Amino acid sequence: MEHLLIAALIALALSSLASSKEKYLIETPDCSSCIWQWNNKAYFQFSRTVSPWYHPSGRLNRYDICNLHNSQEPNNWLRSYVIEVGDIETLDVTFRYLSRRCDPPVGFCKEYFYAYVWESNTSVADQQIPHPINAFQLYRPFANITRQSDQEKNLTVPLQVTSKYIVLGIRDQGGCRILYSVKVFYKVCGAETLEDSLVTLPSISTQVESTPVQGNCTANSVQSVPGNLTVVCDKDGEWNASRLESSCVCKEGFENMAGECKACSVGTYNDGKGFDCTVTPSEPRNASVYFLNDSSAVLTWLPPKITGTATNVSYDVHCLRSCEYFGSDCEDQTCNSGIDGQFTSKGLNTTIFTATKLSSFVNYTCKITAKNRVSKLADAATQTTDSKETFTYVNLRTKGSVPGTPEDITVTYLSETNSVTLSWFLKCKNGIIQEYGIEYFNMDDSSASKNLSTKDSEIQISGLPAGKTFKFQVYAVNNFGTGSPGVKEFLIPKGNVEKNLPLTFIAAASGGGAFVLIIVAVICFAFVVRGRRRSAQSIQKDYMRSLERGLDNNLSMDQRRYINPAEYLDLMELLQTFTTEVDRSKTKLNGLIGQGEFADVYKGSIQTQKGKLVVAVKVLRPGSSEKNQKDFLSEASIMGQFNHPNVIRLVGVVTQSCPMMILTEFLESGSLDHFLKTRKGKLTTIQLLGIARDVACGMVYLSGMNFIHRDLAARNILVGENLSCKVSDFGLSRELADDNPDSEYETQGGKIPVRWTAPEALQSRKFSSASDVWSYGVLFWEIMSFADRPYWEWNNYDVINRVESGYRLPSPMNCPKPVHNLMLNCWESDKTKRPTFADIVDNIDKLLRSPEDLNDGLSSVTEKFEVEPQQEFQSVDEWLQYINMDKYSEVFSAANINSMDKVTGLGDKELREMGIRLIGHRNKMNKSIKAMKGNSFQ
Repeated sequence: MEHLLIAALIALALSSLASSKEKYLIETPDCSSCIWQWNNKAYFQFSRTVSPWYHPSGRLNRYDICNLHNSQEPNNWLRSYVIEVGDIETLDVTFRYLSRRCDPPVGFCKEYFYAYVWESNTSVADQQIPHPINAFQLYRPFANITRQSDQEKNLTVPLQVTSKYIVLGIRDQGGCRILYSVKVFYKVCGAETLEDSLVTLPSISTQVESTPVQGNCTANSVQSVPGNLTVVCDKDGEWNASRLESSCVCKEGFENMAGECKACSVGTYNDGKGFDCTVTPSEPRNASVYFLNDSSAVLTWLPPKITGTATNVSYDVHCLRSCEYFGSDCEDQTCNSGIDGQFTSKGLNTTIFTATKLSSFVNYTCKITAKNRVSKLADAATQTTDSKETFTYVNLRTKGSVPGTPEDITVTYLSETNSVTLSWFLKCKNGIIQEYGIEYFNMDDSSASKNLSTKDSEIQISGLPAGKTFKFQVYAVNNFGTGSPGVKEFLIPKGNVEKNLPLTFIAAASGGGAFVLIIVAVICFAFVVRGRRRSAQSIQKDYMRSLERGLDNNLSMDQRRYINPAEYLDLMELLQTFTTEVDRSKTKLNGLIGQGEFADVYKGSIQTQKGKLVVAVKVLRPGSSEKNQKDFLSEASIMGQFNHPNVIRLVGVVTQSCPMMILTEFLESGSLDHFLKTRKGKLTTIQLLGIARDVACGMVYLSGMNFIHRDLAARNILVGENLSCKVSDFGLSRELADDNPDSEYETQGGKIPVRWTAPEALQSRKFSSASDVWSYGVLFWEIMSFADRPYWEWNNYDVINRVESGYRLPSPMNCPKPVHNLMLNCWESDKTKRPTFADIVDNIDKLLRSPEDLNDGLSSVTEKFEVEPQQEFQSVDEWLQYINMDKYSEVFSAANINSMDKVTGLGDKELREMGIRLIGHRNKMNKSIKAMKGNSFQ
């Protein structure tokens, strides 16, 4: 490769050599107005008949001569003074002249004349110069200057000399001519720097033969490869680089600028390989996980936007467990932590990397660094491993597998209780551990095995007979299955052992008591500033700063482990799986933007590698209950599993100190209901359909993950740029309650107004994707009505009764009929007949592609807003059938409610005592009873 580079540089050198330079010994006359004074005295014969060389009148800068009608052949000379040539051997003499045509030929007329030279190794006085006529033999002719045209001409002839001094003589032997000037010079190969090869050459005069000259490297450059730096000075005065075998390149930190090695500018570097200074590459783009399983991952990325000049980009990939990368302690060692070589690759020339032999269900962070020829120099100059602009991170979680085998199984005998404590350590969890199974049996009778389970890594077993050897097998169960058992044998010591003790187990961590959570969040603002009370804004600002710092009594990891959902042993482990812990010190709160039941929402920012990112920060209030904290963290663990442009994105969490925080992307326009109210009538139908489509797309994604939202309403949709909408609020785990018949239905995580909830969900407490579709239909109605309240001011009883009776919301003003029909499809009583969210997206797309279908006018569906008059009922069964509650006929009969008079005397308490437990059904009966009494249905 380097030899090819040298060949290329030599070729460039050949094309860039400078032209020959001329050094003049004499140039006479020196100028157009100068006097030319050579010797012409006594240098002619036959003075009476011929005319010598002379200056014409007023023209002292030239010599003329004209002899045409001579009886004898002329012999006229013009001689120069002594010219010093030194060691120069090859000269050039240029004559500028004009010769007349001999037409017709007369006498001794000639159309040419001669130039002669006399040489001497010593300088002589003018009078010592040999006379050209008397000592003609001492002069050597070197040029025959012949007429070429009727115009003045320049003739350059070579002159080889062997002495240090010369004298020129011009001899005329007849004819007419003018001599304008004579120049004597020699050619030199001038001092040059071959710009591309950085070879400097001295100035040298040409010789008879071509002369090899040894060049040198310019300042701050070195020879690139072995070989001579010989360049030939040709006799014509030109450098010939055909013999150049090597070249020079600038040293590290310098670059070739017009043949000079100059220092690289700030932020650029050079590796001394003959290229220009360049920058390091920018970070690889669009890095992502292309393939992932429980033990390997394939990463792909795009080349960096900036690669640097004259350089190839390679990549270093280094994968570590995320906790190792960012300086926090890993709680345990991964299964394959001793394996080296599979997680790292240097000098990759492709944009794909496969990491193998990874541990199952472990968070890894892979650092992908772009490198070029100057990266090492840049790292050395900045004293860093990698410049922050040259790398990117990819975070991944390997897929889970069945757990590994429990290790370090220890059996400890407790004589006081005649029991053993069995403990173990599980290195390879490979998922979220749900429980541990323990099987044990007497070695004398393996068929009589017993099985226990625990959620801790320790268990106490009592009632084992003394003197018997037991085999204990411990296996772990996670969400991917059951792992291989670890085995331990133990001989129960003999002694005073109480007989027939019951077989029990006690989880070591339980301790017989309840968890105690102490959160101290006392914030006192008691500052007196020069007698003036501080403003509420100032107090709020100080409070936000205290939240950024965190409370003093932070919870330890062990204290936080009480948050223990039924599905998992450790909610914190679930959080580590799906969320990123954020450094509290990098989080800043800017202002309160919302408040919830147990959390406040702030607009804030977080400092990332790419700069400041604006976020929404949900802060758990100090003093929140254990359940509130569990719900708070559950919401974060749910949100962290989602990745879709129409679903709110989790940025990170703060769980290592109090107060806990959830950080999400910030959408400037806020909730959809507020957004619509402030823009009533200002959005087109197409824009409203686009909003509805975004929500439906988000729900396609969520329902595809078997996630049921349960609180789909305009207030839980956030609006971003260009009317883009994202589904939010994933914190509610709902369970219908029956202790508040007058207001709302409660769920475990919060309250849901019944006007958004599907009838079957209210009655059976079972939510599904179909119930989300019903809620979406109501949300769609909110969109088209610019956030009007569904069912207006009706109370919840009215809503329940009317919906169960078949009532549906009418078309909003100016809502196209096809759009309202789609809402009605979402409100089908039979949930199996409702469209899926994918169907809804398809329907909206069809409307957007064919906007002419939206011009069919308003929906023709009309509904009465008033309740029809209550009819007279002849029997209890007739009444129950009318309100679709005939399944309670036997209940009423058993309670001896056999007349309508008795029915109208019933209240909610009596209905509950009769065994009617569903609040929705009781509400329906209560409302009908009130109507029969003549009360307003509303």
